[in-house]
Amino acid sequence: MRCVSGGYKSQSLDLDFDGIDEIKLAATKTNVKSTLSTLSNKLNKDDHLFIFVIDHGGTDDYNTNSYICLWHYENLYDYELATMLEPFTAKYVNVNVVLGQCFSGGFNDNLKKVGCVVASASTGSESSWSCSDIPYDEFVYHWICAVNEATPNKTSIKSDTDKNGRVTMEEAFNYAKVHDRVTDEHPMYTSTPISIGEDLAFNHIVSSVDLYIKDNPEDTEKEPNTTTNEFWKSPSIWVRNQEDSIYGHQNPEYSSDHRVAFVNVRVHNRGKEDFEGEGKWILIYWVQASTGITQKAWKGRELYENKWPTGGILEARPIDKKIKAGEYKDFSIDWKLPTMLKVYPEGNFHFCLLAKIMDTPYDEGYSPEKSYFDLKGSNDQAQKNVTIIRKKDTEKFFNVYVRNTSTLDKAYTLELIPQTEADATLYQRAKVEMSMSPKIYDAWERGGFKSQDIEFVSTESNATNLRSVKFASPQSKLQNISLRGDEFDIVQLKFKVLPLNA
Repeated sequence: MRCVSGGYKSQSLDLDFDGIDEIKLAATKTNVKSTLSTLSNKLNKDDHLFIFVIDHGGTDDYNTNSYICLWHYENLYDYELATMLEPFTAKYVNVNVVLGQCFSGGFNDNLKKVGCVVASASTGSESSWSCSDIPYDEFVYHWICAVNEATPNKTSIKSDTDKNGRVTMEEAFNYAKVHDRVTDEHPMYTSTPISIGEDLAFNHIVSSVDLYIKDNPEDTEKEPNTTTNEFWKSPSIWVRNQEDSIYGHQNPEYSSDHRVAFVNVRVHNRGKEDFEGEGKWILIYWVQASTGITQKAWKGRELYENKWPTGGILEARPIDKKIKAGEYKDFSIDWKLPTMLKVYPEGNFHFCLLAKIMDTPYDEGYSPEKSYFDLKGSNDQAQKNVTIIRKKDTEKFFNVYVRNTSTLDKAYTLELIPQTEADATLYQRAKVEMSMSPKIYDAWERGGFKSQDIEFVSTESNATNLRSVKFASPQSKLQNISLRGDEFDIVQLKFKVLPLNA
């Protein structure tokens, strides 16, 4: 209805004036129930049911007992709508409800119980309001702008906050709430499970099962992950030196009688349906740590000194356990430690592990033009950096690659960046040296031996084929290391603890 001089007049049933009536039925309880019953027989798992309410609302208790005002003074209560929606959520349809009426927040508790994503214009004790300057309701106006990424006059807005090409229901609500100008209404939101609201959009359907590996403790595995920039510290990947089912990382120990470690991966199910333990595998990729890692190295297609692979792939592990919605299971994979450790018996090696959930037990192969890994954008991949140590080592000595990931010549800077204030005191407690292979040293020479706060180590302390420098402070760095396209080689980092009286 709309107000005209002397009374009210019915709005056109053709909402967009294209000659086709969008409004089919009167908003009676019988029609609402019948329509939803019909749809429940048509929609299937992972389909999207969208319910949008622009109406008057009421409440019995100014809290959680709210209702929608229907035709001829009928009321549709929150618990009644929840009951009508249960057949959809029971078969894993994505149910998305936007409520613009007064006291709409009173619906959230009931709809949460049956598993919906709900955006309400107000709490269960508040009225909702129209805009003061344009003929729309305040909250739903901004919500519609958000999902369209534009206002009615086609002014672009930035509602896709993570810039992944879709405005999710969570993003739409957040935008509408922030831009709601009415101080007397407080929009409410809920999503059960949380993944529906995080992922569901009008151009993206949410899968009922969603297996993922955490990048960081705060990660809910919304894609892309915007909660960290340190994608090499996954708490869901850890190594044990024995197969003991303990959750807790150990650096792998390498010796002549201990050449196998065990990589453990924790797989979560953030979906709304249980995973039954079929059709998914975990692949583990390993690569020797570097200033930059190429896909070629991850895939085991790169050789050091034309002999030794710098990376590789472990045998696929089937995800063969049932994982209930909202829960996780752990899986263990044998890791035969790289041959390079036997060939180069000195020092410890730093490695990166990448776990990836696959639809097949096979790696996809390698083509330079294709992209295979996306830690930030894909929730089925995660990385953990580890150091393989030797039991006999008494000094901390680490081997790391310096790699030009470009096919073009490029200059690099090497520096040790403290992660905490305590790390910065390392230089007061230890002697820090970096030894360069001839190839890396030559690249530094090509760049003009540029450096900051670096001391050359005496010739006697250098290895026969390495050139060493001392990093004297947190500001120390080697600059303008001019590597040729795809060039890489090794540097060794050595930390020698100084006597207390030094």
